[in-house]
Amino acid sequence: ERAAEILTLKNRGLAQLEEGKNREAQAAFAKLASLVPGDPLPYADGAVATLRAGDPAAARRLLARAESAGPPRADLFAIAAAIAEARNDAGGARAMLAKAAALAPKDLESRWRWIRSAEIDPSAKGDVATATRYLSEIVRESPANVPAWMKLLLARISAGDGAAARDAEATLEKVLAPA
Repeated sequence: ERAAEILTLKNRGLAQLEEGKNREAQAAFAKLASLVPGDPLPYADGAVATLRAGDPAAARRLLARAESAGPPRADLFAIAAAIAEARNDAGGARAMLAKAAALAPKDLESRWRWIRSAEIDPSAKGDVATATRYLSEIVRESPANVPAWMKLLLARISAGDGAAARDAEATLEKVLAPA
């Protein structure tokens, strides 16, 4: 009976998040957190609902509870990045995305978010080495990712690395050949 209530609350909260019913989702996740206090996910999901409701400070407090419930997790760093973005802290967001990427080799979303953030922030445009590393990691995990290959090619050209640019161009040609 308790397991059914836990599952129902989890599913209800997630559905409410999808429907944009952030206040209702917050309530569902708060009740869920009281049922499973050692689980970080109700607090993390509550933080997302609270952030979407427009309260980054309260979202940060909920996320801190999620973070204290266990070891560092990539998904929690990604939420921390979203909170930093909501507070107009692009550098802090990139720092959290870098931590998420370091914890999860297959977390391509954090890498893409880091790259997009660096592209629009003048203070980060010079960090070509990190952008190139993340793009290389993305194409390693997703070898047919044309946008990543294009950005990697441009980054290597910008860095003046002719040999690496030619390699990226050759691979891009192979990826595009079937098209």
